[in-house]
Amino acid sequence: MRNNLSTWLLFTATILFFTACGGGGSDTEVNVENNNSGTLTLSMLDAPADDYNAIYVTIRNIRVHEKGGRWRHVASPHATCNLLELVGGLRQHLGIVDLDEGEYNQLRIILGETPDDGINILSETHPHANYLIDTSNDYHPLKVPSGFTSGIKVIHKFHINGNETTDLVLDFDASQSIVKAGGSGKYLLKPVIRVLTENDAALITGKVDDPAGGTIANATISAQVYDPSASDPRDRVRVIASSLSNASGDYTIILQPGTYNLVAVKKGLTAASREVEVPPDTILHEDFTLDLADTGTIDGTLSITGGSSEQHVSLSFRKNGEIEVDFVSVAHDGEYSIELAEGTYTVVAFTYGWTTQEHQVTVTAGSNTTLDITF
Repeated sequence: MRNNLSTWLLFTATILFFTACGGGGSDTEVNVENNNSGTLTLSMLDAPADDYNAIYVTIRNIRVHEKGGRWRHVASPHATCNLLELVGGLRQHLGIVDLDEGEYNQLRIILGETPDDGINILSETHPHANYLIDTSNDYHPLKVPSGFTSGIKVIHKFHINGNETTDLVLDFDASQSIVKAGGSGKYLLKPVIRVLTENDAALITGKVDDPAGGTIANATISAQVYDPSASDPRDRVRVIASSLSNASGDYTIILQPGTYNLVAVKKGLTAASREVEVPPDTILHEDFTLDLADTGTIDGTLSITGGSSEQHVSLSFRKNGEIEVDFVSVAHDGEYSIELAEGTYTVVAFTYGWTTQEHQVTVTAGSNTTLDITF
Protein backbone atom coordinates (compact mmCIF):
# COMPACT_ATOMS: atom_id res chain seq x y z
CA MET A 1 0.00 0.00 0.00
CA ARG A 2 1.30 3.46 -0.90
CA ASN A 3 0.33 6.86 0.51
CA ASN A 4 1.80 10.36 0.52
CA LEU A 5 4.49 10.77 3.19
CA SER A 6 4.35 14.57 3.46
CA THR A 7 0.68 14.47 4.47
CA TRP A 8 1.30 11.70 6.99
CA LEU A 9 4.19 13.59 8.60
CA LEU A 10 2.08 16.73 8.94
CA PHE A 11 -0.62 14.96 10.95
CA THR A 12 1.61 12.73 13.06
CA ALA A 13 4.47 15.06 14.02
CA THR A 14 3.08 15.56 17.50
CA ILE A 15 2.89 11.83 18.29
CA LEU A 16 6.16 10.76 16.71
CA PHE A 17 8.28 12.63 19.24
CA PHE A 18 8.55 10.60 22.42
CA THR A 19 10.27 11.31 25.73
CA ALA A 20 12.82 8.52 26.11
CA CYS A 21 15.02 10.94 28.06
CA GLY A 22 14.62 12.36 31.53
CA GLY A 23 15.78 15.87 32.31
CA GLY A 24 17.93 17.90 29.98
CA GLY A 25 18.78 21.29 28.67
CA SER A 26 17.27 23.41 25.96
CA ASP A 27 17.95 24.00 22.29
CA THR A 28 20.94 26.13 21.35
CA GLU A 29 20.61 29.43 19.54
CA VAL A 30 23.01 30.09 16.67
CA ASN A 31 23.57 33.57 15.32
CA VAL A 32 22.92 33.49 11.57
CA GLU A 33 25.28 35.67 9.57
CA ASN A 34 23.32 36.44 6.41
CA ASN A 35 19.79 37.38 5.49
CA ASN A 36 18.99 34.03 3.92
CA SER A 37 18.68 31.34 6.57
CA GLY A 38 16.82 28.11 7.03
CA THR A 39 15.91 25.81 9.90
CA LEU A 40 17.51 22.55 10.99
CA THR A 41 15.63 20.07 13.19
CA LEU A 42 17.34 17.10 14.85
CA SER A 43 15.76 13.97 16.27
CA MET A 44 16.89 10.47 17.19
CA LEU A 45 15.26 7.27 15.97
CA ASP A 46 14.97 3.73 17.34
CA ALA A 47 17.99 1.50 17.80
CA PRO A 48 17.43 -2.26 17.53
CA ALA A 49 18.98 -4.49 20.22
CA ASP A 50 16.88 -7.13 21.95
CA ASP A 51 19.70 -8.49 24.15
CA TYR A 52 19.29 -5.77 26.82
CA ASN A 53 16.46 -4.23 28.81
CA ALA A 54 17.75 -0.68 28.34
CA ILE A 55 20.67 1.22 26.82
CA TYR A 56 21.19 4.75 28.13
CA VAL A 57 23.40 7.37 26.50
CA THR A 58 23.79 10.99 27.52
CA ILE A 59 23.94 13.40 24.61
CA ARG A 60 25.64 16.62 25.72
CA ASN A 61 25.71 18.62 22.52
CA ILE A 62 25.70 18.40 18.73
CA ARG A 63 27.70 20.41 16.19
CA VAL A 64 27.55 20.65 12.41
CA HIS A 65 30.27 21.68 9.97
CA GLU A 66 29.82 24.09 7.08
CA LYS A 67 31.53 23.00 3.87
CA GLY A 68 34.75 25.00 3.67
CA GLY A 69 33.79 26.82 6.84
CA ARG A 70 33.59 26.28 10.56
CA TRP A 71 31.84 24.20 13.17
CA ARG A 72 28.46 25.45 14.37
CA HIS A 73 27.04 24.47 17.76
CA VAL A 74 23.40 23.53 17.09
CA ALA A 75 21.97 21.68 20.12
CA SER A 76 22.70 21.13 23.81
CA PRO A 77 20.12 18.65 25.02
CA HIS A 78 22.24 17.19 27.86
CA ALA A 79 19.69 14.40 28.02
CA THR A 80 20.10 10.79 29.15
CA CYS A 81 18.07 8.72 26.70
CA ASN A 82 17.02 5.08 26.67
CA LEU A 83 17.60 4.06 23.08
CA LEU A 84 15.40 1.00 23.42
CA GLU A 85 12.29 3.05 24.15
CA LEU A 86 12.49 4.51 20.65
CA VAL A 87 10.60 1.76 18.84
CA GLY A 88 7.73 1.58 16.36
CA GLY A 89 8.74 4.87 14.70
CA LEU A 90 8.93 6.97 17.89
CA ARG A 91 11.60 9.66 17.94
CA GLN A 92 13.35 11.80 20.53
CA HIS A 93 13.51 15.51 19.76
CA LEU A 94 17.07 16.85 20.17
CA GLY A 95 17.03 20.39 18.85
CA ILE A 96 15.83 23.02 16.37
CA VAL A 97 17.97 25.91 15.17
CA ASP A 98 18.30 28.49 12.39
CA LEU A 99 21.40 28.18 10.18
CA ASP A 100 22.86 30.12 7.29
CA GLU A 101 21.88 28.80 3.88
CA GLY A 102 24.54 26.52 2.41
CA GLU A 103 26.01 23.03 2.35
CA TYR A 104 27.05 21.17 5.50
CA ASN A 105 29.07 17.97 5.43
CA GLN A 106 29.55 16.57 8.93
CA LEU A 107 28.07 16.26 12.40
CA ARG A 108 29.78 15.68 15.73
CA ILE A 109 27.85 14.23 18.66
CA ILE A 110 29.44 14.86 22.07
CA LEU A 111 28.42 12.45 24.81
CA GLY A 112 28.16 13.55 28.42
CA GLU A 113 30.10 12.32 31.45
CA THR A 114 27.29 13.01 33.93
CA PRO A 115 23.65 11.91 33.55
CA ASP A 116 20.60 14.12 33.67
CA ASP A 117 18.27 14.15 36.71
CA GLY A 118 15.75 11.70 35.29
CA ILE A 119 14.98 8.13 36.35
CA ASN A 120 15.47 4.88 34.49
CA ILE A 121 13.15 1.93 33.75
CA LEU A 122 13.82 0.56 37.26
CA SER A 123 12.53 3.86 38.77
CA GLU A 124 16.03 4.73 39.99
CA THR A 125 18.27 7.69 39.25
CA HIS A 126 20.86 7.06 36.56
CA PRO A 127 23.98 5.45 38.07
CA HIS A 128 26.11 6.46 35.06
CA ALA A 129 25.87 8.80 32.10
CA ASN A 130 26.21 5.93 29.63
CA TYR A 131 25.25 2.41 30.68
CA LEU A 132 23.10 -0.59 29.89
CA ILE A 133 20.69 -2.70 31.91
CA ASP A 134 20.94 -6.38 31.03
CA THR A 135 18.11 -8.91 31.01
CA SER A 136 18.77 -9.63 34.72
CA ASN A 137 18.33 -5.89 35.48
CA ASP A 138 22.01 -5.50 36.38
CA TYR A 139 23.82 -2.25 35.57
CA HIS A 140 26.89 -2.14 33.30
CA PRO A 141 28.68 1.17 32.62
CA LEU A 142 29.65 1.79 29.00
CA LYS A 143 33.19 2.94 28.35
CA VAL A 144 33.25 5.59 25.63
CA PRO A 145 36.69 5.79 23.96
CA SER A 146 36.28 9.21 22.32
CA GLY A 147 32.74 10.50 22.77
CA PHE A 148 33.67 12.83 25.66
CA THR A 149 36.41 14.74 23.85
CA SER A 150 36.54 14.73 20.06
CA GLY A 151 32.99 13.38 19.85
CA ILE A 152 31.39 10.92 17.46
CA LYS A 153 32.08 11.99 13.90
CA VAL A 154 29.27 11.36 11.42
CA ILE A 155 29.90 12.15 7.76
CA HIS A 156 26.65 13.27 6.13
CA LYS A 157 26.04 15.99 3.55
CA PHE A 158 22.92 18.10 3.83
CA HIS A 159 21.81 21.49 2.55
CA ILE A 160 20.10 24.34 4.36
CA ASN A 161 17.79 26.28 2.05
CA GLY A 162 16.54 29.78 2.80
CA ASN A 163 13.15 29.89 4.53
CA GLU A 164 12.90 26.07 4.50
CA THR A 165 13.25 23.36 7.15
CA THR A 166 15.70 20.47 6.85
CA ASP A 167 14.92 17.49 9.10
CA LEU A 168 17.78 15.18 10.11
CA VAL A 169 17.11 11.92 11.94
CA LEU A 170 19.95 10.19 13.82
CA ASP A 171 19.52 6.40 13.65
CA PHE A 172 21.61 5.10 16.58
CA ASP A 173 22.21 1.40 15.88
CA ALA A 174 22.61 -0.16 19.32
CA SER A 175 23.10 -3.72 18.07
CA GLN A 176 26.31 -2.68 16.31
CA SER A 177 27.39 -0.11 18.90
CA ILE A 178 27.69 -2.29 22.02
CA VAL A 179 30.93 -4.26 22.34
CA LYS A 180 31.44 -6.79 25.12
CA ALA A 181 35.02 -6.36 26.25
CA GLY A 182 36.55 -9.81 26.38
CA GLY A 183 36.36 -11.89 29.55
CA SER A 184 36.20 -8.85 31.83
CA GLY A 185 32.43 -8.56 31.56
CA LYS A 186 32.78 -4.86 30.73
CA TYR A 187 31.12 -3.14 27.80
CA LEU A 188 32.34 -0.55 25.31
CA LEU A 189 30.20 1.96 23.44
CA LYS A 190 31.52 2.42 19.90
CA PRO A 191 28.55 4.16 18.32
CA VAL A 192 27.27 3.34 14.84
CA ILE A 193 25.01 6.22 13.81
CA ARG A 194 23.32 6.70 10.44
CA VAL A 195 21.79 10.02 9.41
CA LEU A 196 18.58 10.24 7.41
CA THR A 197 17.43 13.41 5.65
CA GLU A 198 13.70 13.19 6.09
CA ASN A 199 12.82 15.76 3.43
CA ASP A 200 13.43 13.31 0.55
CA ALA A 201 12.54 10.18 2.47
CA ALA A 202 9.90 7.51 2.29
CA LEU A 203 8.36 5.53 5.10
CA ILE A 204 7.78 1.80 5.52
CA THR A 205 5.30 0.76 8.19
CA GLY A 206 3.90 -2.63 9.04
CA LYS A 207 3.17 -5.29 11.61
CA VAL A 208 4.99 -8.47 12.62
CA ASP A 209 2.70 -11.40 13.48
CA ASP A 210 3.00 -15.02 14.46
CA PRO A 211 1.18 -17.80 12.54
CA ALA A 212 -1.65 -17.86 15.09
CA GLY A 213 -2.46 -14.20 14.46
CA GLY A 214 -0.75 -12.83 17.55
CA THR A 215 1.71 -9.95 17.38
CA ILE A 216 5.47 -10.16 17.85
CA ALA A 217 7.25 -7.46 19.84
CA ASN A 218 10.98 -6.69 19.63
CA ALA A 219 11.44 -8.18 16.17
CA THR A 220 14.22 -6.44 14.25
CA ILE A 221 13.21 -5.14 10.82
CA SER A 222 16.05 -3.86 8.67
CA ALA A 223 16.43 -2.42 5.19
CA GLN A 224 19.52 -3.93 3.58
CA VAL A 225 21.39 -3.55 0.30
CA TYR A 226 23.06 -6.58 -1.27
CA ASP A 227 26.01 -5.86 -3.57
CA PRO A 228 27.72 -9.08 -4.73
CA SER A 229 30.32 -7.06 -6.67
CA ALA A 230 31.84 -5.47 -3.53
CA SER A 231 35.50 -6.46 -3.23
CA ASP A 232 35.41 -6.70 0.56
CA PRO A 233 32.93 -9.35 1.78
CA ARG A 234 31.87 -7.12 4.68
CA ASP A 235 30.47 -4.60 2.18
CA ARG A 236 28.36 -7.07 0.20
CA VAL A 237 25.54 -6.66 2.71
CA ARG A 238 24.91 -3.21 4.16
CA VAL A 239 22.22 -2.41 6.70
CA ILE A 240 20.88 1.02 5.77
CA ALA A 241 18.24 1.45 8.48
CA SER A 242 16.54 -0.71 11.08
CA SER A 243 13.80 -0.72 13.67
CA LEU A 244 12.22 -2.81 16.44
CA SER A 245 8.56 -3.74 16.50
CA ASN A 246 6.70 -2.39 19.52
CA ALA A 247 4.39 -4.22 21.93
CA SER A 248 1.66 -4.23 19.27
CA GLY A 249 3.99 -5.66 16.64
CA ASP A 250 4.13 -2.36 14.72
CA TYR A 251 7.31 -0.95 13.20
CA THR A 252 8.36 2.07 11.14
CA ILE A 253 11.48 2.66 9.04
CA ILE A 254 12.45 5.92 7.33
CA LEU A 255 14.46 5.42 4.12
CA GLN A 256 15.90 7.30 1.21
CA PRO A 257 14.44 6.18 -2.16
CA GLY A 258 15.96 2.97 -3.55
CA THR A 259 15.68 -0.81 -3.72
CA TYR A 260 16.16 -2.79 -0.51
CA ASN A 261 15.90 -6.23 1.01
CA LEU A 262 13.47 -5.77 3.88
CA VAL A 263 14.35 -8.36 6.55
CA ALA A 264 12.43 -9.31 9.72
CA VAL A 265 14.17 -11.43 12.38
CA LYS A 266 13.71 -12.49 16.00
CA LYS A 267 15.51 -15.15 18.01
CA GLY A 268 13.72 -18.47 17.96
CA LEU A 269 11.83 -17.64 14.76
CA THR A 270 12.52 -18.10 11.06
CA ALA A 271 13.71 -14.91 9.33
CA ALA A 272 11.58 -13.47 6.53
CA SER A 273 12.68 -11.13 3.74
CA ARG A 274 11.46 -9.56 0.53
CA GLU A 275 12.75 -7.05 -2.02
CA VAL A 276 11.04 -3.66 -1.85
CA GLU A 277 11.21 -0.74 -4.29
CA VAL A 278 10.95 2.51 -2.30
CA PRO A 279 9.86 5.65 -4.23
CA PRO A 280 10.36 9.14 -2.72
CA ASP A 281 7.74 10.81 -0.53
CA THR A 282 5.55 7.74 -0.05
CA ILE A 283 4.33 5.42 2.68
CA LEU A 284 4.61 1.70 2.01
CA HIS A 285 3.00 -0.99 4.14
CA GLU A 286 4.80 -4.33 4.56
CA ASP A 287 3.63 -6.96 7.06
CA PHE A 288 5.56 -10.06 8.12
CA THR A 289 4.60 -13.41 9.65
CA LEU A 290 7.45 -15.20 11.44
CA ASP A 291 7.19 -18.95 12.07
CA LEU A 292 8.66 -20.87 14.98
CA ALA A 293 12.06 -22.32 14.13
CA ASP A 294 14.14 -25.27 15.22
CA THR A 295 17.31 -23.61 16.46
CA GLY A 296 20.92 -24.34 17.30
CA THR A 297 23.83 -22.20 18.43
CA ILE A 298 27.16 -20.98 17.12
CA ASP A 299 29.74 -19.96 19.70
CA GLY A 300 33.47 -19.42 19.97
CA THR A 301 36.29 -17.09 20.95
CA LEU A 302 37.65 -14.09 19.07
CA SER A 303 41.29 -13.04 19.21
CA ILE A 304 43.43 -10.46 17.43
CA THR A 305 47.20 -10.95 17.27
CA GLY A 306 48.69 -8.04 19.18
CA GLY A 307 45.20 -6.61 19.75
CA SER A 308 44.42 -4.21 22.60
CA SER A 309 41.60 -4.73 25.09
CA GLU A 310 39.50 -2.18 23.19
CA GLN A 311 39.98 -3.57 19.67
CA HIS A 312 37.03 -5.64 18.64
CA VAL A 313 35.86 -8.11 16.01
CA SER A 314 32.47 -7.77 14.33
CA LEU A 315 30.58 -10.83 13.14
CA SER A 316 27.81 -10.67 10.54
CA PHE A 317 25.68 -13.81 10.22
CA ARG A 318 24.21 -14.03 6.72
CA LYS A 319 21.63 -16.35 5.17
CA ASN A 320 22.54 -17.37 1.62
CA GLY A 321 25.26 -14.73 1.90
CA GLU A 322 22.63 -12.13 0.90
CA ILE A 323 20.78 -11.02 4.06
CA GLU A 324 22.10 -10.35 7.55
CA VAL A 325 20.11 -12.12 10.27
CA ASP A 326 22.29 -11.33 13.29
CA PHE A 327 25.29 -9.22 14.24
CA VAL A 328 27.61 -9.08 17.25
CA SER A 329 30.77 -7.17 18.21
CA VAL A 330 33.16 -8.68 20.76
CA ALA A 331 36.46 -7.28 22.01
CA HIS A 332 39.81 -9.08 21.67
CA ASP A 333 39.93 -12.38 23.61
CA GLY A 334 36.16 -12.33 24.11
CA GLU A 335 33.53 -15.00 23.62
CA TYR A 336 30.25 -15.00 21.72
CA SER A 337 27.18 -17.24 21.43
CA ILE A 338 24.42 -16.80 18.83
CA GLU A 339 21.13 -18.71 18.51
CA LEU A 340 19.98 -19.19 14.89
CA ALA A 341 17.37 -21.18 13.01
CA GLU A 342 18.81 -24.39 11.58
CA GLY A 343 20.47 -23.98 8.20
CA THR A 344 23.72 -22.90 6.57
CA TYR A 345 25.15 -19.43 7.15
CA THR A 346 28.05 -17.32 5.97
CA VAL A 347 29.83 -15.77 8.95
CA VAL A 348 31.71 -12.62 7.92
CA ALA A 349 34.32 -11.52 10.48
CA PHE A 350 36.12 -8.18 10.28
CA THR A 351 38.28 -5.88 12.37
CA TYR A 352 40.33 -2.79 11.70
CA GLY A 353 43.66 -3.41 9.93
CA TRP A 354 43.01 -7.05 9.00
CA THR A 355 41.64 -8.86 5.94
CA THR A 356 37.97 -9.80 6.25
CA GLN A 357 37.32 -13.50 6.86
CA GLU A 358 34.42 -15.65 5.61
CA HIS A 359 33.35 -18.93 7.20
CA GLN A 360 30.57 -21.32 6.16
CA VAL A 361 28.78 -22.80 9.16
CA THR A 362 25.84 -25.23 9.36
CA VAL A 363 23.51 -24.86 12.33
CA THR A 364 21.79 -28.08 13.44
CA ALA A 365 18.66 -27.95 15.58
CA GLY A 366 19.40 -28.64 19.24
CA SER A 367 23.16 -28.70 18.68
CA ASN A 368 26.07 -26.33 19.15
CA THR A 369 28.71 -25.50 16.54
CA THR A 370 31.99 -23.93 17.66
CA LEU A 371 33.68 -21.35 15.43
CA ASP A 372 36.84 -19.78 16.89
CA ILE A 373 38.23 -16.87 14.88
CA THR A 374 41.78 -15.53 15.03
CA PHE A 375 43.21 -12.53 13.19
